[in-house]
Amino acid sequence: MAKTGTVDRKTLDALLKSLLLLGRAIEQVMDTRAVVAACGSALSASKVRMLKLIAHSGKQSVGQVARFLGVSDPAASQLAEALVRQKLITRNTDPKDRRTAFLKLTASGKKLTQVIEQEQRHRLRLALRSAGPSRSREWGPFLGEMTMHLTEAEQSFDQSCLQCGSHEDQTCVLEGGAAKCLYRAHTARREQKEQEQKERARKSSARKTSARGTKAARRRARSS
Repeated sequence: MAKTGTVDRKTLDALLKSLLLLGRAIEQVMDTRAVVAACGSALSASKVRMLKLIAHSGKQSVGQVARFLGVSDPAASQLAEALVRQKLITRNTDPKDRRTAFLKLTASGKKLTQVIEQEQRHRLRLALRSAGPSRSREWGPFLGEMTMHLTEAEQSFDQSCLQCGSHEDQTCVLEGGAAKCLYRAHTARREQKEQEQKERARKSSARKTSARGTKAARRRARSS
């Protein structure tokens, strides 16, 4: 029998099939049917993740949403525009920096996000009821451990975000659930960098204004 490491091929294939089926079941039940039940129509997973992210923080810049979704700023901007047309979010320019646009949920967006989460919890509650209390308590730790081992085996996940929503309690399964969320840490670093850039721009503008004032004063002195 073919072997891969210390695990035989038959075991690997069975586990791979189970994981693929689980992924499809989650996609169909949690990401599709629960959302359709809440919305009355389909809403893409990326849009749902965007709504949940904005709901958690109150507002998000387009750049922050792009980093969370793992897409380009233009792609995130297109998703945002679609949600604006659906009247689920608003998009307003930062008065201090017109290059930055902030996204906020409308009342309809808040209500829809809550209903989606309720539908997803309902379906999970039914699954847990079917499994029984003892098995249900085992699922969370087991799935978390499996996710951690899968990402540890793939080195490119060292500084990646799985868009899992762990930013809500500041934990991340990629770090064994003990460290602060990579997305939040990255966002904080980016916000600090943006603030430093704004401060440098402010100081540069102040120096130019001062220089212009000095030149004007010299001209006035010479003319007098």
